[in-house]
Amino acid sequence: MAALKHLGSIANPEFYEKQRMRFSTWNTPRFISCYREDLEWLYLPRGLTERVTDLFATLGSEVDLSDDRTDPDPIDLGFVGVLRPQQAAAVAGLVDHDRGVLVAPPGAGKTVMACAVIAHHRTPTLVLVDRKELVDQWRSRLAEHLGLAADQIGQIGGGKAGPTGVVDVAMLQSLARQDATLFDRYGLVVVDECHHLPAVSFAACVEQARTRRWLGLTATPYRRDKLEAIIGFHCGPTRHEIKPGQV
Repeated sequence: MAALKHLGSIANPEFYEKQRMRFSTWNTPRFISCYREDLEWLYLPRGLTERVTDLFATLGSEVDLSDDRTDPDPIDLGFVGVLRPQQAAAVAGLVDHDRGVLVAPPGAGKTVMACAVIAHHRTPTLVLVDRKELVDQWRSRLAEHLGLAADQIGQIGGGKAGPTGVVDVAMLQSLARQDATLFDRYGLVVVDECHHLPAVSFAACVEQARTRRWLGLTATPYRRDKLEAIIGFHCGPTRHEIKPGQV
């Protein structure tokens, strides 16, 4: 049990920064716990699934998995466009996993690649962003690369609250006010600029979601507050990286 709790915890950068500056660390925990527990259960973030199964394998044990994730009916989607070779390689590396992060520099076409992943899975999708301008950008790209009509692309936040259950774009701030069962209608969540999202707010918003697939998009896997592990706990590990020189 202690080993599982260790997997679900990260060193608190604030504690070690205070220690380095010789400030008081009173009331500042050494570790941030990203798990929950009650009298019967220990709840770990979804992004740790592979590490948990690997841990049990090293101990000579097997994990008996019961999958309660949602799997909505497929929808009729097709990708409209042509991927560059490095984009096609990235998409191929992402669709084989239920959780993962794509790291690619600006100009690499992260939105286009995400649209190709959505089309591959043909499942209702929620795109999570943190700024209104990204909502508008995503709505435009979804229409362009998935051939969706305006009334098939819903929006939560930014002055609107009309999810369609086909492909919806939501702002994190608005999603925080929604019930966790909202996620049940989606088979994929795409988290844009995932390493720019407030880590604690994001975790609180999605920790009880039962969506099967998660895709994080980012230009850099690092955060100024050094809490990037929290994003990985929910979106999964980096599955593919495009270097700046490859664009």
